[in-house]
Amino acid sequence: MRRQGKLILILVIILIPLLIGTILLLSKQPPAEEEEKETDLILLEHAQEYVKTISLDVGGKQTTIRFEDGDFSVDTIPERVPLDSSAVAELMGELEQVKAIRSIEEPKALEDYGLETPVSTVHVDYSDGQEATILLGNEAPGELGTYLKLAEDETIYLVDTASVSRMKNTIADFLDRKLGPMLPGNQIGTIRFRNVFSEDLIILKHRQNAEMYAKNHHYMTSPVEAEMDEDAMKTFIGYLSGTTATVVVAVNPTEDELRTTGLLIPSAICYYNYEDGGMESVLYAGNTAGGYVYVMKDDIPAIYLVSEEAVPWREMKAEELLPKEG
Repeated sequence: MRRQGKLILILVIILIPLLIGTILLLSKQPPAEEEEKETDLILLEHAQEYVKTISLDVGGKQTTIRFEDGDFSVDTIPERVPLDSSAVAELMGELEQVKAIRSIEEPKALEDYGLETPVSTVHVDYSDGQEATILLGNEAPGELGTYLKLAEDETIYLVDTASVSRMKNTIADFLDRKLGPMLPGNQIGTIRFRNVFSEDLIILKHRQNAEMYAKNHHYMTSPVEAEMDEDAMKTFIGYLSGTTATVVVAVNPTEDELRTTGLLIPSAICYYNYEDGGMESVLYAGNTAGGYVYVMKDDIPAIYLVSEEAVPWREMKAEELLPKEG
């Protein structure tokens, strides 16, 4: 027992100096080249009503949004093109207050953070004469956030990735993706469509005083005059009314893009107007791609991708809308 006690004492005497030496050695090590400092810093804060223009450059694709008298417009897009107001509102919300998760006090080269050639450059002009430029870089490893730098500041910051998602949008992301009338069947007027699978022009007319009828709000007048299958018509009207694109494929498409997507010479065309006799709209369908169809609307210079099942008129024949025999 005495031998064991002496052995333990000797080990303690040896280990204590080694432990102290290790601590002293580590304390003298230089700080890491990149030090992240926790912060709760507001980098940019400006009321939305003072925003005059927002210019985004995302991978060389430039978009400028102008605000005036409570309304907005997007450069290079004609005024007639419907825009997604919610997308613009979300961008405005992100720019109203830009807040850092942490700062990097001794950053490496800008290229290490994707800031030498930024993923996105956002420039904001305010009506009070002030301006701000935000550079967005890569996402940090481990989903820690996105690297951000203000043009006039050397410090690099980490911000929550979700809080700057709209700042990475291109012009396509600001187009409204709702392509159908977005109205119930009783408010859709005449529907006309033709496709390569049917030689006939199919015409579905709105029935006057439709609420008095137990059947459909529409009946067929071409290629035959007939009542239609109620379930088939409800499904058809439901898809047409709610036609919404999954993504905008191209804005101001080239002739080659129109040819590739099958929209230079569409395989199907569908016209519709409103029950009150309003302006007629037209949808064009082109090629398919993995369960989706390339679609254009009216004279909007954009190609959309829509789910195949949402475009039944692309290959529908008249008999598919008629009551089933028996």
